[in-house]
Amino acid sequence: MTIQKKIKHIIILMLENRSFDNVAGWLYDSDNPPSHFLPAGSPDHYAGLANTTYSNPTSFNAQSATTVPIKRGTDNYHTPSHDPNESFPHINRQLFGANIDTSTPSWLPPAGATPTMNGFLMDYSMQDSANPEQIMQTYTPEQLPVISSLARNFAICDNYHASTPTQTFPNRAFMYAGTSLGRVNNKPYVPFDTKTIFKVLAENDISWKVYRGSKFIPSLTRMLMFDLWRFRFDSHFHTIGHFLDDCRNGSLPAVSLIEPMFLWDAQSQLSLEEANSAHPPSNIYHSEVFLSTIANAITASPAFNDTLFIVNYDEHGGMPDHIPTNWTATPPDKDSQPGNEGFNFNRFGVRVPLLMMSPYIQAGTVFRANTDPFSAQAIPFDHTSLLALIMDWQNIARTELPSKRVQQADISFLDQLLSLDTPRSDVSIAQPTEAMQQQTVEHADRVLSSLEKSIIMLHEYYRTWDGGHSLHEHIHCMKERVDKLAERIATISDAKAHLKSLITT
Repeated sequence: MTIQKKIKHIIILMLENRSFDNVAGWLYDSDNPPSHFLPAGSPDHYAGLANTTYSNPTSFNAQSATTVPIKRGTDNYHTPSHDPNESFPHINRQLFGANIDTSTPSWLPPAGATPTMNGFLMDYSMQDSANPEQIMQTYTPEQLPVISSLARNFAICDNYHASTPTQTFPNRAFMYAGTSLGRVNNKPYVPFDTKTIFKVLAENDISWKVYRGSKFIPSLTRMLMFDLWRFRFDSHFHTIGHFLDDCRNGSLPAVSLIEPMFLWDAQSQLSLEEANSAHPPSNIYHSEVFLSTIANAITASPAFNDTLFIVNYDEHGGMPDHIPTNWTATPPDKDSQPGNEGFNFNRFGVRVPLLMMSPYIQAGTVFRANTDPFSAQAIPFDHTSLLALIMDWQNIARTELPSKRVQQADISFLDQLLSLDTPRSDVSIAQPTEAMQQQTVEHADRVLSSLEKSIIMLHEYYRTWDGGHSLHEHIHCMKERVDKLAERIATISDAKAHLKSLITT
């Protein structure tokens, strides 16, 4: 593999809950086309929103419905101003509109049905009846100069999907382990008990670290995967300040995972609105600042020429995207056939951005998984493709992760991305501007997003584990306590009071 000759460090930053169209739909058009398409023979057009007529109906009643077209640009950096529905039944409604079986608990579509991608507006109206049409607003490259310059200066995939049409916790489990063990929702807020890529790396003496944006709240990756709760992994988890030092010193591990700040941090005394994960309705400007900090630290590092920086998003979070999802996903294990809610894990989630940065990548590159990426029979890239990339790069047998999805991932052409013989010196990343900050709108106390609440509940399980009980025993002992906590913590103010109380006890 070319990557084995040119790359010594892989860094992954997974952001939150944005569809491809929401943040990258207008990246390229006929007046500003990409320079390169990979693999050779794939369509020579960018699958964005230019020259599309994408819209969603205001009602599934054909006689009373009007349509709302996708809009170029948003009112502010808090768009949408409410957390869209992102539980499994609502995602099915977003993707299949009225073509779902409402008699099933999870509104499952008929097997093999083509997603209409026209239920986003109707579903969001359940969260925001005052201004539901804002869900059809999308960010322009001018509004998001950091991620747009990163994509245009290096490479973006317009055929990368969340691993499963579900919430954050299941999709992050796919990113770390290649499976969600059949789970389709964040709730019941408990960790996943399965082998992770980090355990595999440790067993093969490959260096790795997880760097978190929060100071008080532990790493979400660690809390989410019971495999990492053992004390022997303490030395692998650090804050972003440690990452910046490792970049400056050229002392990065082989594999780095970077976590943004997902919610207010009681030790840093930041407001909850300053979370920088991009999860609605948090201020997406802050994710631009965070991405700029990380990308510029990498480009300034003496290890830059040996580094591949990957940016992806866990799932679409209720944001519209016009490219249908495919029924070509491989169920990862027996727990997924079927898993919760009767889902067989044979469908991918909604398309999300995937960017790759390396001085060996030609500027203006758009890449896909195959030469026919948008057909109903195509298998797109997903989170498990990155696990396969890491394992192949380190000559680790894919069977060391018990996920059939990882084992069968086709990443054969990805070496073509690192096509330059010598590293580029013309690397530049745009900066967020003061004018951007002036356009932001901060909210007062509000209801917690699904992710914010889920993390607080997961943290309760994590912080109370004594190291001796099995996960099953611990969940059994703590479930009533966590359920009561979930009942009383509903808003930002509730969350702040709870987290501050933990510091003082």
